[in-house]
Order: sequence, then C-alpha cells, then structure tokens
Amino acid sequence: MSAANAELTVRVVRGIRYARARRFERPVLESPGPDRLDARAPQPGVEGSEDCLHLTVWTPEGVTAVPVLVWIHGGAHVSGGVDDPVTDGSHLAATQGLVVVAVQYRLGALGHLLGDGTEVGQDAANAALHDQLAALRWVRDHIATFGGDPSAVTLMGQSAGGVDVLAHLGASTGEGLFHRVIAHSCTAERAMSLAHAARVRDAFLGAAGVGSVREAADLPVAALMAAQTRVIDRLSAAAPIDAIPFRPVIDGRLLPERPLEAIASGAGADIPLLIGSARREAVPWMAKGVAEEHALAAVLREVAPSASIAELSAAYEIDRGRRSAQGELREAVLSELMYRSPVDRVVGARAAAHGAAATFVFDFDPAGLTGVDAGHSGELPMVFGTSTAPAATELMSRMVDAWGSFARGGRPSSEASWCDASEGVFRWGAHPQMIPASDPALRAALAAAGAVCDRL
Repeated sequence: MSAANAELTVRVVRGIRYARARRFERPVLESPGPDRLDARAPQPGVEGSEDCLHLTVWTPEGVTAVPVLVWIHGGAHVSGGVDDPVTDGSHLAATQGLVVVAVQYRLGALGHLLGDGTEVGQDAANAALHDQLAALRWVRDHIATFGGDPSAVTLMGQSAGGVDVLAHLGASTGEGLFHRVIAHSCTAERAMSLAHAARVRDAFLGAAGVGSVREAADLPVAALMAAQTRVIDRLSAAAPIDAIPFRPVIDGRLLPERPLEAIASGAGADIPLLIGSARREAVPWMAKGVAEEHALAAVLREVAPSASIAELSAAYEIDRGRRSAQGELREAVLSELMYRSPVDRVVGARAAAHGAAATFVFDFDPAGLTGVDAGHSGELPMVFGTSTAPAATELMSRMVDAWGSFARGGRPSSEASWCDASEGVFRWGAHPQMIPASDPALRAALAAAGAVCDRL
C-alpha cells in the first residue's frame, strides 16, 4: 500500500489494560475489558499512576489479519508514554494498512531496580522489559479481534525504546512474539552488569532513606521519584555527557549477556532488522553559551584521552567536505559516540552472525529542509507522518512508505534502491539515496583513539 492511495478510516482504542503488576513484581496478563486507563507511568514532573500498563490500538476499519506494528516509546528509561502526538499511529495505520499498537510500561526505578535478596523484586531489574513482553503476549492473544495478524508483528522502538527492542532481539525467548524489528538511535550495549546495578540500587535506597528493596516497596511513589531524581542528578554531575542509571540489567534471568554479544552469537539472526540514527543526534545536547574551544577537550579527556582534535577536525573535513565551525566538531563527536557508532556495532554484530535475515541501515540528515528537526528524535514525525512542516511533505511520504513496507514484508520495498547493509547506508534527506557509509573518517579516528562513551 502506498501513501498515495486513499487513506483508510482508522478506529482508535486508548487505555486498554494489558496487565497488572504489583510494585517490583512481574506483570500478570489480563484479557481486554471495558475499563480504560489513562495515566502515564510515574516519572519526573508527572505524578502518573503505577496502574499504568495499558496500550493504544489504531486499526483500519474493516481489515482482517493485517500486519501489526508495536511501538515502544523512548525517554531515557525514565519518561514518556503512549500519548505523544508526534508518535500518533493514525497516519501509519491509515496509509499503510497496519494495526499500530503503542505500549506503556514501567519506568526508572520502578522499571529497573535490582533486587537485594529480600524476596522482593527478583525480576524488578528488568520489570520494564517484562512489561513489554506481556504486551507482546497480549498482542499475540488478542490483536486478531482488532484486525491484526499475530504472525506478522514488527517491534519498533526509538532511543531508550530502541535499546529495549534490541534487548528483546538478543534475549532469545523463543516465543516468536515478533517477526521484524525496527530500532532508531539506540545501542545494544546499554545493559548494566549485576555489580553496576547493585551500586545504582544502593545509591537509590540511600537516597530514599531505606535499607532494602522490601522497605522501598512500602514508600509513597512520590518518595521513590524524588530518590530517583537525586541519583540521576548525582551521577550525571560526574559523567562526561549525562547518565542513565536506570536501564536494562544483565540479570542472568531475562538477559544472560549484553544484547550486542547475543546478537553477534546469532540471536535474532533470522529476524529482519531496520536500524539507524540521525547524522546530528547530539543537537539537543549542544547547550548555548558554552566555550566550545574547551568543551570538546573536556569531553575527550573523559572518553578518548589520546584523541587529537586536529585529527578529528581533519576527519570531519574528509566526511563533510568542509572545515568544522565552532561547536560542529563537538556535536559530530557526541553524535558518533552516543548513537551512531553503537548502531554501526549492531550492524557489525549482525554481519558476524551470518544470519539469513537482511539488515537495512538508515541515516537521517534533512539538511536544507526548513522546519525539520535534524537532531535526536527528529525523524519520528517523518516516520509517523505527523510533521506539519511544508518542506517535509515529500520526505515524510517516502519515509512512511518505507517503514510501512518493511512492517508488511520485512524490507523497505517502496525504495527500490535501499539495499542490505552490506551495500551501504540509506541517507534520508532532501535527496534520499544509498551511500557507501556515513562519516567513516570520523568514526575511524574515534575508534583508533579508543573512544568509549560511558553514557551507554
């Protein structure tokens, strides 16, 4: 189906409960009922409700057994919800003939707090991932009543949601809950060791003024959110970029190893993957009024002490065809370290596994298109068809078609030139096209300097 076709009428059902969960415990699946939930998960600045395990379904009227797209929102594992107008599923459902499902799940400490042997929270370290699995099981069991095909499910996430999607790809549950994967601006390395998770847990318990997870289970949710904020602020102050202390944990139960290693060993090798990032991911992190001549040096001291600014500048000039202005080099370095190199390592891990399924890589660079955000999350209005920028109309239409065709058949068939990752990267911009690689000189220079971003 093409976006040029007449749009289908879409029915939306919001607030469908898919599970219930007691604090720090695994979710318990529920069948669809008449009650509707409307609160976000508790998060900074939002009181929300712990009774937040619900989803939204957008379904074209009159369809039967059409492919399903399940969306996992981002938000640094501590914020977000299914009600973001940018990721409204109406346009995708209407133009692509898909049933779109957006999943809400537990966040922050409520979604990722390691247990401490008090028989409370033994699965709490990955409660968020268990919530998402529960939602996928709900889709398997009930999506047919909404016109969806449970044997044709695409799991899609961006940023923290993409991290979770790659964790599911590497977890190898063997249930066949999804059959295609789309991951934006993410890493398969953001999974804490037990030792790291224990340090975060202990810092959280200390900030909350309690001695155990059992005691934390009895605190008001506002006290938990306050403690969570104190931990994030404290760790971010000591990090070169910022910190994400609440994230998936290699718990030996759901996640036996880092997703990157699992993928390299063949996990999900039979599942088609569409993955990529924005060329200018770091735009939101470029604070104004910073002394740029010192800011990049400060970052490099933490992540790549042996890196030469002169060599990085030369690499930038090779990739971009011009010298970098103040701030541009720091933005490029941060973009590469935070998301672009991690995406490339996922692609490399897939290649090492020699799997049968294809990998399609994208690079989002809307230079010259007025009103189109070039930074982190900037591609989402293009993919969901929610951008109102006049300059975005053609690009948005093509991206909606590409993502829709991948969700329907496992390849972005609407773009005949978009080849497997072995052939290069598809750059989305004013003139979408395949390119051999995206900023390879800068990537090589940072890799040679052993650059590592602890933000992962």
